[in-house]
Amino acid sequence: MQQRLIRMGNNSYVIHCLLVLFTFSFFAIHFGQVLKSPNSFLSVFSGDGIHGYYSYINHICNNKTFIETIGLNFPFGEHIVYTDAQPLLATIVSLIPFLKPYAIGVMHVVIFLSFVFVSNVYFKIFELYKVNRFLAFCSSIAIAILSPQIGRVGGHFALAYSLPIPLVIYFGLAYYKINNQKYIYYSSLVSTLAFFTHPYLGLGTTLFSLLFFLISKTFPLKQINLRYFLNSLFLVVPVVLFKFTMKLTDRHFQRPVIPYGETVYVSSPDLVFLPHFGPLQNLFNNTDFMTPEKWEGVSYVGLACSIFLSISLIVLIFKFSKKNLPIIFLLMVSTFFLLFSFGYVNNLLKDLGIYPTALKQFRGLGRFAWYFYYCTPVFIIVMIDDFIKKVKSNLIFKNILVIVLGLVYLFGNSYEGYYFHKNLGEYLFQDKNYFKRENITSEQTKIIQLALSKNYQAILPLPYFHLGSEVYHRPLEEIASMAMLISFHSKLPILSHLGSRTSLYETEKGTGSLNSFRSKPELKKLMSDKPILIIYQGNQLKPEEERLLQKSKFVAKIDELNLFELQAKDLLNPEVTPLEKAVNLTRDTVTNKIYKVTRSQPPFYQWYKCYEYNKLFILDSNKMESGNYIVTFYFHFKKFNLENTRAHFIVEGTKGNSANWDFFGDIHFSQRYPSYFVYEQKVKLQKDKKYIFFINHEVSNGDYYVSNFCLRPDTLDYYEKRNGEIIRINNYPIGY
Repeated sequence: MQQRLIRMGNNSYVIHCLLVLFTFSFFAIHFGQVLKSPNSFLSVFSGDGIHGYYSYINHICNNKTFIETIGLNFPFGEHIVYTDAQPLLATIVSLIPFLKPYAIGVMHVVIFLSFVFVSNVYFKIFELYKVNRFLAFCSSIAIAILSPQIGRVGGHFALAYSLPIPLVIYFGLAYYKINNQKYIYYSSLVSTLAFFTHPYLGLGTTLFSLLFFLISKTFPLKQINLRYFLNSLFLVVPVVLFKFTMKLTDRHFQRPVIPYGETVYVSSPDLVFLPHFGPLQNLFNNTDFMTPEKWEGVSYVGLACSIFLSISLIVLIFKFSKKNLPIIFLLMVSTFFLLFSFGYVNNLLKDLGIYPTALKQFRGLGRFAWYFYYCTPVFIIVMIDDFIKKVKSNLIFKNILVIVLGLVYLFGNSYEGYYFHKNLGEYLFQDKNYFKRENITSEQTKIIQLALSKNYQAILPLPYFHLGSEVYHRPLEEIASMAMLISFHSKLPILSHLGSRTSLYETEKGTGSLNSFRSKPELKKLMSDKPILIIYQGNQLKPEEERLLQKSKFVAKIDELNLFELQAKDLLNPEVTPLEKAVNLTRDTVTNKIYKVTRSQPPFYQWYKCYEYNKLFILDSNKMESGNYIVTFYFHFKKFNLENTRAHFIVEGTKGNSANWDFFGDIHFSQRYPSYFVYEQKVKLQKDKKYIFFINHEVSNGDYYVSNFCLRPDTLDYYEKRNGEIIRINNYPIGY
């Protein structure tokens, strides 16, 4: 085969066709179903996956502008870049009407082709260094089939495009070798397009290209001149263009600057160098459960690559060659990115007292380990090929060595890649494309017809979900997928959100729509008098959500979904008078049903440091009846940031020697007022248990205190008065 590849030297297009064929065939083993009929399946129908599909296809089919998208985050809408809707591809498909019905199929094809064509780019890279064609051929396929971004097909579609990183590597090396200005322009173009696919890809490729250029071209001081300075500026153009476009088009303000996750979604050496799938996983005893946090850092280079890297570093030490400087620079840059993905760079800067805001913009640092994956093989193959060519031996031995190394790399990655793809293929693309009308079930059809039959203005899913503002967070429930499906087919927007860097102002107003005791002038300006369709799927609701259901009119129960109709005035107008049977609890009260207490010791009414577990209340339940109760209190914070607001409410129930915890989630899931949250949670208490109510701070270092603690039956409403005026209902302040 090596001789055939050599003879094809003048017909390299044949080699590239073979690369496409071989690489495509490997992906077809586990993803053949979707590759055969790309518009017929969804990779997943939940979580980030359904959000990625919905944001993309809803923008293409149901929106009239290219920038703003109306779907989630009603009534504010959202800028398309912050929805994971792949603005570049979505815009192209929107401009070609006959492609719209096949939008999801187009996305699948483009994503998988980006994996396939990686092999062609690497063959071009190896051609720059005149690597043996057989070794280059095998290595190019090996790199493509173990790409860590294949895992993003499970939900983060905009991050699944693997082609941009190899392209900027090729253009950087080509500029160094050929010194043609066009490669600077090509690299800048790729980063610009990547920005409008996903900002992480755009910024990552821009920084990589710039850093490689600066090290490889300006490191020798004698080479600093005006041309290189202008080239470095040109490589920054994608960032400037993206920022300018966002400044010009983004009308949403008060977006959070610091993301949650900079110390959570990191990579680690074991996620890069040890297998986490297949038989080799047990060999290395790497059997820890793959959590979502760890998954963000997966960038496994392969066992063959790790072995070859060790060999290449030894070769570098003993056989250093100036002509290999660019690939050495490449390894240096990718190693810096790897250390950054581990969080080491941020930690070092913090130890030095430096807190660069620019670096804090990154939530998923682990994604920067991808650059190490894509760069390391270039260093390895070029170094090994160069070493073999210099070995004083006969040609037959060299050819045998090249064939063996090429096959070891190819079959090593194929073996591990098989299990990598198998693990993914077992749960991906098992759902039909429910965005096609013919694939929705009869029950789903009935719900959509009901949504279309009345003049609703929006859908409110309960339990309410929200992710994306970095501070507020309400977990995704099963109802989210159904809400997006109904929204797409009925063209009704959703009063919930799942996005990125969502405006804090809009988040507070959106979650505030659930607050029955607060005025909502901003929402009144943006919403009409039309009713709202509530879809509720039997999960336990928060008390504020239950109050909305009590105001609503039951419409129908279809399958497991309960449909209600809520009048806009009942959502937007606050309750300022007590309910009919509400009791007056103006003073502290302790009975066999109600505990409303004031305490003087911290954390009550005195600033207290967020640290570990802080007891709020100890209850001997033998003094009260068993049943459902509601806990409410004010959580006061000094500053509105994660250090001061990130806390959990937990109830410990003890009976004899056994105890259990009920974990109720973050305090900042609650309704926010200027300097405190009103926390409210339903709890179930048994008469024969002892309970401790406490707050837990795992990583916070801020300050807080608690006030207005109350425990009452869930069937009882109460109010408080001051100077004859009602100041609180069910612990919610009146007058805001």
